[in-house]
Amino acid sequence: LDQGTFRYLHFDKRIPVSSAPALFTKVRTKTLSRMPQAMNVPRAEIAAEEDREIFRILSTANTIAVVGATNRASMPVYGVMLYLQNQGYRCIPVNEKAAARGESILGVPAVARTTDIPEKVDIVDIFLR
Repeated sequence: LDQGTFRYLHFDKRIPVSSAPALFTKVRTKTLSRMPQAMNVPRAEIAAEEDREIFRILSTANTIAVVGATNRASMPVYGVMLYLQNQGYRCIPVNEKAAARGESILGVPAVARTTDIPEKVDIVDIFLR
């Protein structure tokens, strides 16, 4: 996980994976609707390019780390992880408390941190409260 890049699509920036946590504490929210005027690019063109990039990423990915995964079926992250598993992705739940208790989420043992994942991760899906 230390290698490669983390892509935060909302801002269309690529940063080293090791810097990803810092991004979330420093970034101010900008809306996509304001970006096209500033860049003088039609919104539909930006959306189409992002869709192509997301499709490319999803079609080449095999393993997804799901940060914030839980066993509570009422939580959106549970449904998303279940859906991703049903689509053939290998999902690894990242939840510090569940890992400390030795729990599995949707049949997969939870890990405390993304750095604890022993295999290559293609996508990190982050769910925050």
